[in-house]
Amino acid sequence: MARDHDADGGGMMIREASPDDGPMLVDFFRDTPIAAGTTFAFDRGPDFFALLRAQGEHRTLLMHDGGRLVGTATVLWHRAHDGDRVVRLGEVRDLRLGRGHRGGRSAWRLLAAVHDVLREIVVDSVVSLISDANRDAIPMASGRLGLLRLAPTTRYLSAHYLGWLAPQARRSPWRVTPAKDGDGEALMGLFKSGRRALRFDPVEGPMWPDPSGRSSAWLARDRRDRPVGALLLWDGEAVRRIRVTHYDWREWPLRLLSHAAGLLRVTVPLPPPGGVLRTWASRGFAVESHDPRLVRALLGAALRAAARSGRHVVQLNLRESDPVIPLLPSWPRSLHHSTVYAGPLHADPRSPSPIGDVHADIALA
Repeated sequence: MARDHDADGGGMMIREASPDDGPMLVDFFRDTPIAAGTTFAFDRGPDFFALLRAQGEHRTLLMHDGGRLVGTATVLWHRAHDGDRVVRLGEVRDLRLGRGHRGGRSAWRLLAAVHDVLREIVVDSVVSLISDANRDAIPMASGRLGLLRLAPTTRYLSAHYLGWLAPQARRSPWRVTPAKDGDGEALMGLFKSGRRALRFDPVEGPMWPDPSGRSSAWLARDRRDRPVGALLLWDGEAVRRIRVTHYDWREWPLRLLSHAAGLLRVTVPLPPPGGVLRTWASRGFAVESHDPRLVRALLGAALRAAARSGRHVVQLNLRESDPVIPLLPSWPRSLHHSTVYAGPLHADPRSPSPIGDVHADIALA
């Protein structure tokens, strides 16, 4: 239920968003980019809340100053595994503060309202994912503002590979094909292998076939037709687009390479500032054999499909302890790091078990 309250006894007010606030939130997100190396904004039009509805129950808070929207934050919650228990997990995401409100009392007030929501919905634990390059956001999660006090736990590597017409190996012990509707059991079996020790894995995880129709998958089989590897990619363009506003200087070599390869028609050149970076993002990547050739075969199939579909990038999101990482090829790519911050409300964030998948792309800005 929406509640309005005066944040400072003056002109600043925090209230819960309603469906009618969607267009205003779309505009605010487009105008409030995230600076994390390369600067970009999420375009969530035409339906701002579509992405959230697909991922759990949620409440979005709006902070107004003199009637003008200056900040937002969303609390999303869903069921997740924690050892042998199923817990109620809260995620803090979509925290945006406009220029002139990115520190001090404004941030504290918005986080205080987030804290109130987390207590009201009675979650067991709280997580948030923040890019390591987004240095302004880290104090908001680490308790330096006196709230939340989330501790760094699991680190993630995000490898952005250019979609390109990668050559196929002429002789390979594996056959890689697009997954069919009947391959769900084989895909999920490979993804779930070895994941029982992960904390906070969503109970309602990825499914195949994807009911939304937004995913593509590839399955590798050995010469005995046994499933030995799988890759599942999600296309979120219908509910969230990544609009690049400024490239970091470290991205320029990859951008120049993509334009040169585009002239040869083997890739789609990266977009100019202001353009949309069209991506497929991983929701599962597993191989039974630690053979880099198997990883290359699966990834190559996905990159070829991405290039043919006009996608710029295949984004692999992997925990830094994932055994796939040392097997990744050094094909044209950029690497980005992020950290999951976790904390009570009742659980111990110092648990040695790694954290499972977190939905948020970048939670704070």
